[in-house]
Amino acid sequence: MRIETLENADFFSNTYLLSLPGYSGIVVIDPGIDYERLMDKICTDQLVPEYILLTHEHFDHIRGTEILKASFPDCKIVCSLSCSERIVDARLNLSFFKNTPYESPAADVVVNWGDIIEWKVPIACYPFEGHSPGGTLFFAGPVLFCGDQFIRNTKTVTNLPGSKKQKVPECLDFLVTHFSGDTCVYPGHGPTMMLSELKIF
Repeated sequence: MRIETLENADFFSNTYLLSLPGYSGIVVIDPGIDYERLMDKICTDQLVPEYILLTHEHFDHIRGTEILKASFPDCKIVCSLSCSERIVDARLNLSFFKNTPYESPAADVVVNWGDIIEWKVPIACYPFEGHSPGGTLFFAGPVLFCGDQFIRNTKTVTNLPGSKKQKVPECLDFLVTHFSGDTCVYPGHGPTMMLSELKIF
């Protein structure tokens, strides 16, 4: 599986594209504010988004959902119930407070704990609060996508509406208990890290 990272100019959030050799279908994780650049990449490489996975509801991670759905109607937005309820509300996805109100389409697929997205590589879903109410961890093969729950050498932001600081240690405990320390972690901002590098600041 190939993982390509597009860093969005504003807020430097990461958008990830999951692809396989010889197959045009892709998974897009957290389509952010640079959605035009994302669409250029998809069109130039003749890719077909099949799933949009949202690690959480904040606007810098969801801004490209509408254009992707409009361009690829069969593509499915996947996230937790709380995330789906919040991406459709500019106040709850926080875009209203940045004077750029945006409302995303709701989820096509609402995931619960342990659900599997049956793509070419099965993707396991674990909704987990902490940084935001609508957070979800996604495991695809040997790698983890954690959104803003953990960012390398950075304290998890838990002073936003709906954040639950006490959930962050619980999340870390779950990860270190159930997954190998050499699991590669792809965060919502910044570079990748090993699961063994995750810590509470």
